[in-house]
Amino acid sequence: MENETNLEQYLVQCQRDLTKAESADDPRALSLAQANFGYALCLKKKYEQGMDYFNQAEKTAGLEVDDLDVIAHGLGLRILAYQQSKRLPDAFQTANKILLMAEQEDHPGVECDALTSQGQVLLASGELEESFRRLQEAENIAENIQDEQRLLKIKGELAALSLAIPSLEKAEAYYRQAVELAETLEDTEAEMGYLGNVGAVMAWQGKDRQAVEIFQEVLSYERSEGNPGRVIPLLKKLVESYDKLQEDQQVLTYGIQGLEFLEDQSSELIYDFLEPIILAYYRQGKIQEAHNMTSEAVTIARSTNDPEREAEFLMSLGESFLAADMLERALDTYQSALQVARKLDRNYYQAQLMGRIALVNAELGNLEEARDQHQQAIEMAQEYRLRELEGDQRSLLAMTYHELDDMEKAREQAERALDIFQKIDRDGKIAKAQQLVDNYNKE
Repeated sequence: MENETNLEQYLVQCQRDLTKAESADDPRALSLAQANFGYALCLKKKYEQGMDYFNQAEKTAGLEVDDLDVIAHGLGLRILAYQQSKRLPDAFQTANKILLMAEQEDHPGVECDALTSQGQVLLASGELEESFRRLQEAENIAENIQDEQRLLKIKGELAALSLAIPSLEKAEAYYRQAVELAETLEDTEAEMGYLGNVGAVMAWQGKDRQAVEIFQEVLSYERSEGNPGRVIPLLKKLVESYDKLQEDQQVLTYGIQGLEFLEDQSSELIYDFLEPIILAYYRQGKIQEAHNMTSEAVTIARSTNDPEREAEFLMSLGESFLAADMLERALDTYQSALQVARKLDRNYYQAQLMGRIALVNAELGNLEEARDQHQQAIEMAQEYRLRELEGDQRSLLAMTYHELDDMEKAREQAERALDIFQKIDRDGKIAKAQQLVDNYNKE
């Protein structure tokens, strides 16, 4: 159920199956259809109606079918619905109910499923040690009855548990075991799904070169199957890994593909592609392309009423104007960003933007205005305890005083900037501030 459209289609199909089962003399099919329809309702967050159908399914199965597999199917879907609605104690007790029935009837397959469900619920509850114990019990049963399908699911759950511990090495090992099992079962969809998980774990381990090779393989499969809902996350992972590898052309290739998939969609994912694309253009020195993409990002942020994103992208847009020596446009853009930052009451943004406005005014020759704005930025940085930003602004203020031929104040500000950078241990900035001090002492 990847989106609202798929959920609606699933609900309609389950309703059709239920109508068909109700008209046939087949209690087993009716119980299964009632449970499936109940789960579809819960996926649509219609929990009360869904639970009614779960109750009907259990009653039908118990009275007319007396088939543990059918009963367990309905109860298993009930567990998933409880998990979705965060009713974890109810989910655990339902799994325990299945476990007791399975033990009474000596049904190891259903017992294995119940233990797996308990492991899932305990993992979601943060009880990792007990979760591992239940999953290990389930794993032993699946191996004893040689049920590779059940074992496949358990390996995936053990990998998820390993991520929560966290143990990336164990998670990778379990996911690789799941890949091998899926391949044995000739379940290519599951194989590619777990292989994608292997790639994600490798990326978290910093093995981005190996990760992108895996992501590309899985991406090729999902494209061939026509699964856009699965293509987009893979493109995002490729962009993230190539960004860490600083391979800007690949960032642009896969990032632009991601935007094309998301075209005309109001999605937070858009920003996951826009931001690395903009940075990649900057790193390549393609200022105009970075500027155009940032302008588009500002437009999207405004259209989706996302002022925080708007402020961030306006700041970036101001930087692109500044880099292109379009000073008047940079000044207007920084001022627009400052207005948004004030509405958001974001202290750091306000102080930083005031400093950028002062910098542009200094470049434009508006030295007295720049001096006053740098001073405002310093006061804001002091108020909000932004020591590094204060040091940056004092360095810029020193340069402005130098341009105003006030060497005493220029020297004073440079020394105060140097003192700040020494106290907060910023080596690169210490050297630059020291150079300012040395230069001003010579004059």
